[in-house]
Amino acid sequence: MRKVTVGLPVYNEGAVLEKTLENILSSAEVIDKVIVSDNCSTDDTGDICRRFAKKYSNIIYTRQSKPVSQFENFRQVLKSANSEYFMFWRAKNFADEGYISKCYEILEDSPEAILVFSDLVPFNDGFTKSDLLNMCICSPDADVLYSDDIKSKARLISENPMIRCVVYQFCRTSALMKVWDQLECVNFFDEILALRLGLLGKWVKIDGLRYFHYIRKNETPEQRKKRYEQAGFLQSEINPNKLLVREFIRICYDNNIVMDETFRQDIIRNFRWNDGAEWNNEDWILRHENGKMIDRIKRLSEGKEVFFFGAGEDGKKIYEKVKNKLPVVGFIDNDKSKQNMYCNGIKIYSVDILARYKEAIICITSGKYFREMMQIMEKFGYVYDKNLFCLHEIEYENL
Repeated sequence: MRKVTVGLPVYNEGAVLEKTLENILSSAEVIDKVIVSDNCSTDDTGDICRRFAKKYSNIIYTRQSKPVSQFENFRQVLKSANSEYFMFWRAKNFADEGYISKCYEILEDSPEAILVFSDLVPFNDGFTKSDLLNMCICSPDADVLYSDDIKSKARLISENPMIRCVVYQFCRTSALMKVWDQLECVNFFDEILALRLGLLGKWVKIDGLRYFHYIRKNETPEQRKKRYEQAGFLQSEINPNKLLVREFIRICYDNNIVMDETFRQDIIRNFRWNDGAEWNNEDWILRHENGKMIDRIKRLSEGKEVFFFGAGEDGKKIYEKVKNKLPVVGFIDNDKSKQNMYCNGIKIYSVDILARYKEAIICITSGKYFREMMQIMEKFGYVYDKNLFCLHEIEYENL
């Protein structure tokens, strides 16, 4: 049964639009309609949409009579939906094949949840396809987002810059409409949307899938200002970062979240990443997200042993960066010539050592062989993001 509407607001996306629509239609069996709202594109976006609409009856193409704000273009797409489930899709983003169908199955089986999310992977024009296959950014803590602990949810949402991707995740239409009606067209409205959705209900994570989110690389203040003007964001004389913090804290008060000084300062610190004339999306996300991953591993490893899987150059570099943060007791490597030797003063074992350590935490350090390593660990009963983590060097250049 088709119960899903996909909203696709676009402007001059001709270079990527065909692949985007094909990616969405890999879940055609559950999609009622794909609503494409063209904000007066000047390239071949319209021609591509009309061609697809002629071929697929569930693609609805509309074009604004005159340019509207990005916020308004999103709003109009959502207001046109009358299906049970809804998902915004950004033209430059993509996901694993059949992503929407699998999200649909999860939410159908989870009546208590309002949203499905997956592992979220940031990328930009500088990343190749092989880079993307070797990247895996740890998603927000699934247990917290599924819980009723709204204070922990608020803290987590403020901590994780990739949480903005929630605007592009699979939702119950009624829930998304409810929070959307409470939004204003302000800078960083996606973080506010995430907070309101987090307070409204449970989020459930779907394992084994990834959603790839496009980020702008090295955007200058002038470029950012121009983009904000085109998007139609409300401008304020105060720092937009302060505006975001003020709104975030106000919503917490409205929902009876106890705002002690420690919590308030945490929120202010967590949102400081929006500051700075030379903010670098890519570097900040890699540095911040991996720092949070290390903190999570540290908490989970209390009273347990941590092993690094991979005693190559990547493993050595990562170990030097985190040796004072994690209780690493040994390396594991499949290369027999390395076993029983030492790497950075730490002994190297075969994978058989895990028979002695039933509750160890495993950190994969090789981007090149991480898929094979994941399969080996899964055979031993390890579960990704529970007691198995991937620490690729590409993610740790700026830790």
